[in-house]
Amino acid sequence: MGCQHHVRQLAARYQEFRDLGAEVLVVGPGRPEAAAHLAERLKVPFPILADPSDAGRESLGLRRFLGFLRESGAVVLDREGVVRYAHRTINAAAALPLEAILTTLRTLQEKV
Repeated sequence: MGCQHHVRQLAARYQEFRDLGAEVLVVGPGRPEAAAHLAERLKVPFPILADPSDAGRESLGLRRFLGFLRESGAVVLDREGVVRYAHRTINAAAALPLEAILTTLRTLQEKV
């Protein structure tokens, strides 16, 4: 398992995210061309973006270890850009916490 598996999981449940008023974005560390190729190959209904400088990842509190290990994760931001849920890991094969993400989105929707 890994990033592509997680992208497929998000795509399979994309409508649940939309029904909760959320948008899904996948951001990786590679080149924009590679991200576009992956989105085309996987035929997902959401953008796959590249962050080659890691600025976006770092702004969300995802760190780098030993100069080469990147922390990845799933982050839920509210409409004001405040982080409401964050799952961080250096194990790309770690399970994507879909139920925890959906629960957070349901709670945010109730507050609207």
